Amino acid sequence: MIIRTKGYLLLILVLLAVVVAACSSSATTLTQLSPTATNPPTTTTPSPAQTSDLPDRVDMVYFQRSNPCHCMAVIGENIQLVVLKEFQDEVTTGKLTFKMLASDDEANIDMVKKYDTPPFGLFLTIVKGKTEKVVPVEEIWGMTGDEAKYKEYVKNTIAKSLNGEI
Repeated sequence: MIIRTKGYLLLILVLLAVVVAACSSSATTLTQLSPTATNPPTTTTPSPAQTSDLPDRVDMVYFQRSNPCHCMAVIGENIQLVVLKEFQDEVTTGKLTFKMLASDDEANIDMVKKYDTPPFGLFLTIVKGKTEKVVPVEEIWGMTGDEAKYKEYVKNTIAKSLNGEI
């Protein structure tokens, strides 16, 4: 199991290196979505059978460098757009939080350590009471060439986490 996990981590790191090497530099602003953001609401309603498994909230964190290349900046922007477009009610009520953090900023060192993240990473933290379950969303790195596919994957992953399915 450990060897398999290390193999996946190595594959992800190689894919990240290829993506980063293929991109040109471009600056982007790092963002945190709070319950005060405004956009048309979209509701994800759990079935009654899932109600007892619902998390108190889901914290979503996207790590990137302070000055990411264009393609990595676009990935972060698209993840943020999915959250704003599809989960505005959940953001407004605090059921979903979203942060974009610079992995190379000393101010974020505690978060980088908590998530044990490489320069680029997407994580969900499912919070129930005093427990947190950190879920890396690594599958998106294999979908970066298909924007619609990874946006849909991110949307479905967030919905599943909010519905207690992860």
